[in-house]
Amino acid sequence: MSNIHDIDPAWGSRSEEDKAALRAGALSWPNRKMQRWGLPCHWRAAGPFDWTGCNDVVVMAGRLSGVPTVGESRFSADHLLEMHEMGLSVEQIVADYDLDSDIVRRILHFAAEQKSTAKAA
Repeated sequence: MSNIHDIDPAWGSRSEEDKAALRAGALSWPNRKMQRWGLPCHWRAAGPFDWTGCNDVVVMAGRLSGVPTVGESRFSADHLLEMHEMGLSVEQIVADYDLDSDIVRRILHFAAEQKSTAKAA
């Protein structure tokens, strides 16, 4: 296994918040434009949910900085789950964000199954 300094030469100068995000499974590097402009930037920490195994959730490095998205859209799967948990119906989400209702339903079903499995464990 590589040394963290080989992978990330700036490790020693990273904030504790950034290091914690990396240890928790950060999904993406900070925004390169923000780095170039000298603006503060942080690692995007892994979302509140593990989407591994959900075929309708896609992770691509070039899309939303590697954040899991709903199908081929640029809409975060974690955001979808948060909105549904806040009380928005599938129909409201689909209408507002032009998403495929079947994909949204399958993703929410997957999330519900994962949560019930986690509670039982």
